[in-house]
Amino acid sequence: MQYTINLQAGVRNVSEVRGRLLAILSTGVAAAVSLTIWQGGRVVEELDLAQRGFKARMAAGQFDRLDITSATAAQVIIYVSDGAVDFDFVGTASNPIPVSNDRGTPGLPMTVTGVTINDAPATSVTNGAAVAVTSAGAVLVAASATRRELRLANIGTDPVAIGAAGVTWAARCLVLNPGDVWVETRGANLSWSGITNAGTTASVTAQEVLG
Repeated sequence: MQYTINLQAGVRNVSEVRGRLLAILSTGVAAAVSLTIWQGGRVVEELDLAQRGFKARMAAGQFDRLDITSATAAQVIIYVSDGAVDFDFVGTASNPIPVSNDRGTPGLPMTVTGVTINDAPATSVTNGAAVAVTSAGAVLVAASATRRELRLANIGTDPVAIGAAGVTWAARCLVLNPGDVWVETRGANLSWSGITNAGTTASVTAQEVLG
């Protein structure tokens, strides 16, 4: 069960709640709170800096009282359970929050992620002119923050190596033979260059998907 507790600055709040699992879902404007966990009239745990995401589970029995104190006025939200469901989370709301069932069956995972440009549809596609590439190297496309996908095609007669600025034929990794097409998504926003072996040339076209 979820509880919302309104704390006054420096005033201890005593909550008589019973359960095996305790999780702090929010400490409001307070960075952390002081927490004392009681069982049967005795203190089983004391923490001076319990933050959002703190979780505690009783090894045996149930706790029956929680003392919470904040240095500033704050609204604290806690979750108390008898242990049928275990919520495991730390950090910010953008981090994954897996949910599991401690009775032995896997729960359903839930992930909350920040919205990025990849979540939106593309806005346009541009077709670039062919770039002549020699053993001296050439820039195929400049860096672009709005480019979501890059397609490079070798329409020449000799192989071409593609990579970051300064790529060399001796240290080649991605090689496009005549007629090959490379589709880049992860590093599409970066600058890409090409180079051929000594005495050979290539022609590379670029198609950019923008968002």
